[in-house]
Amino acid sequence: MVSTDQARRLALSLPESVEQDHHGRPSFRVAGRIFATLWDEDHMNVMLDEPGIRTAVQAHPGVCTEVMWGKRLAAVRVTLAAADRELLADLLGDAWEGKAPARLRPATPAPTTPRPGHRDHSGASTGASGRGKAAPRSSPPAAERCLTGRMPASGPDGRPRAVVFDLGGVLLDWNPRHLYRRLFDDEAEMELFLSEVCTLEWHRAHDLGVPPEETSPPLIAAHPEHAEMIRAWTERSEEMLAGPIEDSVEILRRLKAADVPVYALTNMESWTYPGRRERYPFLRWFDGTVVSGFEGVAKPDPRIFALLLDRFGLLAETTLLIDDSKTNVRAARAAGIQAIEFESPASLRRQLEEVGLLDGRAG
Repeated sequence: MVSTDQARRLALSLPESVEQDHHGRPSFRVAGRIFATLWDEDHMNVMLDEPGIRTAVQAHPGVCTEVMWGKRLAAVRVTLAAADRELLADLLGDAWEGKAPARLRPATPAPTTPRPGHRDHSGASTGASGRGKAAPRSSPPAAERCLTGRMPASGPDGRPRAVVFDLGGVLLDWNPRHLYRRLFDDEAEMELFLSEVCTLEWHRAHDLGVPPEETSPPLIAAHPEHAEMIRAWTERSEEMLAGPIEDSVEILRRLKAADVPVYALTNMESWTYPGRRERYPFLRWFDGTVVSGFEGVAKPDPRIFALLLDRFGLLAETTLLIDDSKTNVRAARAAGIQAIEFESPASLRRQLEEVGLLDGRAG
């Protein structure tokens, strides 16, 4: 249980945090930007980004609920009587980092080291007690980003002002073969299974938010001899990830350290993303993230590019997408967005240097 006084002290313990009235309620701000409010004596609203809100609500349904402003998911409401200090401190820290100016955030994010004492939103402790300096988190939330206005047009050199990363194939080494090579003795048999049974076309429904409880039974009925292999697609989905593509993560780190706005646009299941966001700290570095499974629309559908631009107040001509799919790159360009087809971290680094987003020196 956390009292209102304890919640206030936790919010004010963050660097340069101040308390100000906001429509009759105490609000907590950094550099003039609200990161939390005491809604009433029993609840605190914490302004996380949308994926962070969904992760917290999914992991702590008895403590955290969603707060909508109009049609936008804007905050997580924490029931103080059901919360503990460590969880609330972590949520407030995430929200503060999303609002704090660059001079207050860590200058050089560490891609693999969790902060001391950080409890992830699934409730698992990652270190000794007490706060430490954290890797940057996703910032600011969608509602806040839209209020900041549109970004200025690019100069005559065409330099983009914001970079949008695909996740699988660019920052995360995702491939179903990482899993199925463990389950099939014969490579050709595995390839036949992936081309005729668990196909990417079948998997696309997952990226649109359709749960495996709906997609798997018809496929098992059609291919009962492969029932175990079909179930493995969702039951062992994390084994399809070989881990981060470290050199790509380093590029993301350098862009973030240079104060380049960075976003993520991913075709991913709604039920796998929250755990991955907790497992890989760099997924919390983004200024905003759009996950297809939460939206019900996926690349290359032009609607998801429009959603990205509108939600975060971006201009297509000043936004650069990095994606490993030729189809997605073509669709982004058709929407007026600059786009790079990802081939390797080295190639990507050179291309970002050419447009002036990286300075050509080692990070």
